[in-house]
Amino acid sequence: EMINNTIRRITSTTVAVEVAPGLTGTTALPISLPLTGLNPGSTYYYRAVATNDGGTSLGQILNFTAMATPSFATWQMFFFGANTSNPLIAGPDANPCKDGVSNLLKYAFGLDPNINSVAGLPVLGLGSGSVSLTYNRVLAATDLVYTVEWSPDLTIWSSTGITQQVVGGDITSNRILASIPTAGNFAKFMRVKVTKANP
Repeated sequence: EMINNTIRRITSTTVAVEVAPGLTGTTALPISLPLTGLNPGSTYYYRAVATNDGGTSLGQILNFTAMATPSFATWQMFFFGANTSNPLIAGPDANPCKDGVSNLLKYAFGLDPNINSVAGLPVLGLGSGSVSLTYNRVLAATDLVYTVEWSPDLTIWSSTGITQQVVGGDITSNRILASIPTAGNFAKFMRVKVTKANP
């Protein structure tokens, strides 16, 4: 039986982070280190080494994949490639697949801008004494501001009186339920307003 193995050599012995001495037993110790100059999508390796009082060291090699800082620009590059600089295709107000949903909203709700579909958009609901709106909030879209608003006439909008709670989701987004009582108005409409955050 033939077994193939790959040996990876770590050439750097630089200590990136040194933790406090004197640790005993089992201790959960969060460690963070800011890194720059990494290529998104590339895999990098690092080594964690523990040395006891007798000078014996034990090490473990771990790896991680570099991720780009989330932004609308990163999202544009991922989905539009060579057309990223074309505002008619990749711009925030563009709608290249002609389904009536702008690129900015597709980014905000975690949708593919190249697929003609409205699945995944906010959904209105009517309960006992309240009207609600359920939507996906993308966790990586930190450059966006989500504002849920209501209106009695589709002209005047307000966010006052709306309550929101997380009702589901996954590692990429939270499923948010926003609601407001119907009392006091003949009709109430709701919407999610998405804007870019100030730099």
